Amino acid sequence: MGPTAFVEVLAPLRLRAARLAAGLAVGYLHDDVATTSGSGGPTHLVINQLPVLALVRYPLPHLARPEIAVEAGAGLSMARTVIEAAPADVSATAHALALDLGVEAAVPLKLGRIVAGLRYLWISLGRTSHDDDVQGNSAGLLCDLGYRLSF
Repeated sequence: MGPTAFVEVLAPLRLRAARLAAGLAVGYLHDDVATTSGSGGPTHLVINQLPVLALVRYPLPHLARPEIAVEAGAGLSMARTVIEAAPADVSATAHALALDLGVEAAVPLKLGRIVAGLRYLWISLGRTSHDDDVQGNSAGLLCDLGYRLSF
């Protein structure tokens, strides 16, 4: 996986038994894989994805600092693939289920939190609109580093 960015918008949910946050996450993922084609020539597979996930985050009880939370999410990833091979490039689109599991640590500040975490994002693109078959997980383990605004 190459460059990746996510923006999340979450709101607190107050339930009797648990404190949760729920909302949406929208991301951008870019991947460029070099391989060889059936004819033996060099080939590049470029994948640009836009996953949109519904997220639920559960902060663990405040037993220590930093604050620890676990998250789960599900949604849809819209992808554009380009196979760069001689004599011509082939582009296609795909839509796939996206599943997310993660853990994060947050250090509170006056106006927000600095957040670091690990997220496992599973997206199997499968068949594209050009009938190419992209097998396996096209995302994987992601390391998050960011800043969360609190209102």
